[in-house]
Amino acid sequence: MGKLNDVLQRYLSDGERFADFFNGVFFDGRKVIDAKELTEASEQYIEPMGSLFSKQKKAGEKYISRTRDL
Repeated sequence: MGKLNDVLQRYLSDGERFADFFNGVFFDGRKVIDAKELTEASEQYIEPMGSLFSKQKKAGEKYISRTRDL
């Protein structure tokens, strides 16, 4: 856990493969994700601590930094 999987990262870095994989796994093969609409996202992002689903900023709220692989 916590180690990068270089082979999987390289494989899924291709937009066509990424879209095909996720469409097959999550949408029973329906073309929901279009590879042409995919864009690169930052590997670093910040989110509020506590509720992951809370969209409202609260006074004194603390944030944590996260890093994603792909």
